[in-house]
Amino acid sequence: MPHDDVRDASALKAEYAVNLGKIDRGDPRVPPHYANPALFFATTYPTEDLIRLLDDVMAGLARTRKVDRVLQLRTPFGGGKSHSLLALYHLARSEKKTIAPAGAAVDRGYADEAGVKVVVWGPAGERASERQSQFPDPGPVRVAVLPCADLTPGVPRRVDGLSISTLWGELAYRLGGAEAYREVEAIDGRGSAPGGELIERLLRDPKGRPTLLLADEVLVYVEKALALPVGESNLGRQTLTFLQALTEAVAHGDEAVFVYSLQASVAEAVGDEGLLGTLDKLVGRVDARRVPVRDAEVREIVRSRLFKTLGAPKDRERVAAAYADLYRAQRKASAETKGDLARVEEEAKAFREDVLRSYPFHPDLLRLMYERWGSLPSYQRTRGALQFLGSVVHALFAKSHGGALIAPGDVPLDDSDVRSEFFRQIGEREKWDSVLDADVASGRARAGRVDRQIGESSPALAQAHVGTTVARAITLFSFGARKDELSGVTREDLVRACLTPSVEAPTLESALSALRENLLYLHAGGGRFRMDTIPSLTKLVEEAVAAVDPDDVVRQIQATLEAMLKGASSALLWPAEPGRVPDGRREF
Repeated sequence: MPHDDVRDASALKAEYAVNLGKIDRGDPRVPPHYANPALFFATTYPTEDLIRLLDDVMAGLARTRKVDRVLQLRTPFGGGKSHSLLALYHLARSEKKTIAPAGAAVDRGYADEAGVKVVVWGPAGERASERQSQFPDPGPVRVAVLPCADLTPGVPRRVDGLSISTLWGELAYRLGGAEAYREVEAIDGRGSAPGGELIERLLRDPKGRPTLLLADEVLVYVEKALALPVGESNLGRQTLTFLQALTEAVAHGDEAVFVYSLQASVAEAVGDEGLLGTLDKLVGRVDARRVPVRDAEVREIVRSRLFKTLGAPKDRERVAAAYADLYRAQRKASAETKGDLARVEEEAKAFREDVLRSYPFHPDLLRLMYERWGSLPSYQRTRGALQFLGSVVHALFAKSHGGALIAPGDVPLDDSDVRSEFFRQIGEREKWDSVLDADVASGRARAGRVDRQIGESSPALAQAHVGTTVARAITLFSFGARKDELSGVTREDLVRACLTPSVEAPTLESALSALRENLLYLHAGGGRFRMDTIPSLTKLVEEAVAAVDPDDVVRQIQATLEAMLKGASSALLWPAEPGRVPDGRREF
């Protein structure tokens, strides 16, 4: 069962991008699963690095052990940086430092005198899938958010009768209100960075509370600030100076912890390689880099965020066993030795476990997105997977999809929302729209011819739309590639990705052969199949045939015969009517 915001047609389209600034200022338009701590943690998969991040920051704030007090979150675009900052935000601000599991009352506690516990139930909502971690309790925490992407250098933010122009002005106000801002008001107006002593005073809370500083998309702010002159300098350089002083003050004291995010690559750094390197080196002496999401954890994150429940364990086991049996039967057909059979058995067992870990998604769908699409510059890793698969789940739920798994061939590329998300992740919509319409995903798509051809032998196969299923799978496999591998998909991998209890391997092989004869943009070579924007031989032949006028053909034949039979007095060329044929002439 998907979460409400994924399945309900009346709900706003599910959002997977966290805006920390909006949450901090209480924007009512923020979705509840981000704004409400209990809902947030109920849909958040606790990765190992997220748990370690929460534990280290809480320990730093509680002063229970020595930790890195300046932490940099560095992941690819859409890789969990903002989500991790929001987890810290909710945990630090929670009065009881307790997060209830999904379905439980918010005030149902899991804290004890030993410290803070965050309990996160798995998507199935069962206690067996519980992930529990206990952290040191720092007590009340002063939290200050610097929403760098929301701030506009050169346009002061007006609040409480103040006009705040810089990051250090924002920091002072967010730590101590108007009174603290007065300490930096003069230099905030001039755009000149404060020194370390002033920053240290700001970090000391009169009430003795520890301070958590959270900054998202720091590099974006600095990039914009570089365009504003400040005396002989500019606001960007002054901001870098401030960040250096801030990180040193935090690292050498025990009052605060500073966690901030940076993009992972030059391409994401607005193309400014020098700025990314400068900012990296500026804090490189005192920070510790963290990667909140590892590749292997993406499937768990996706399942937790998209599904409220995964159904009964016995049903998941039955599905995994059925698909493993299908795979085993397919591979055994080509096994020749006992060693081959033994390998097939091990592969089938591994495939069964893979299905269980990916359910209700087919493991090949998640694998191709991360291993293949991950090589594309437009793909957003974790966020991209959530956006694309969220639209897929919504569309299939609305259509009452009856498959046991959501496989590559099930992705409804004819759905407008799914297609939009697909092109947002892989790019190149202008080139590919016509390809999908012609071959894969429209009422006139040529894959439909193969559906009807295969379906003539069986009503069940007619319902399975085998041609369209295989064509969709080939399309998804056509983007990106594994390292040191050609694009496209092998016959073996394609069949495995499309096998179901109602569609066996020979049927898929027949559909693939028919697709090769019918599709205009399907290419086969090097043992791999792929869709491309370049026409295939089928397309070229059909275009050549369509370009020929039948009357031109007749005229060409007539001219050829006239040239060949020129001077043959007994030949009668192209008589206009039967009566002109001299039936009584023997020589004819």
